[in-house]
Amino acid sequence: MGDGDFRRRCEAALTHPATLFALAALLVNDVVLKALFPGAWAMGKLSDLAWMAFAPPLLAFLLSFAVPKSAAGRRVALAIAYGGLPLLYAAFNTFAPVHDAIIRALLIGADSGAVGSPMDATDSLVIRSGLRWRYGRGGEARNPPAAGGVGGSGCW
Repeated sequence: MGDGDFRRRCEAALTHPATLFALAALLVNDVVLKALFPGAWAMGKLSDLAWMAFAPPLLAFLLSFAVPKSAAGRRVALAIAYGGLPLLYAAFNTFAPVHDAIIRALLIGADSGAVGSPMDATDSLVIRSGLRWRYGRGGEARNPPAAGGVGGSGCW
């Protein structure tokens, strides 16, 4: 599989209906539902779930431009996007030093009240659900393209 093919597979994962649905759910939840139900636990979990379905394909696509054009480079990109990102998310919500370091990094050049996210270990519970929502029970993307098309196991 060449670099262009890997990037097309990552693009297909990013534009897959499940990924786009997750992005739409995130936007509707953050713009509409959180305004209607401020402080509601379920709205926060919906955002977390949508992020875990949307962020890994986005990161894999972005990394497809940066990793070496080799099988090892593709494996690194996929490991970071589909393994490292969920682990970082879990660490952010579970370990105070990681949480505080990320918040401080986000606050660079910002008003101290502009960025914030409470540490909530229950947010990490959605990682598996978000990945299952996006990829189905067997770990494969829902409705993957037919054999020979873009998609399959290369960036899902």
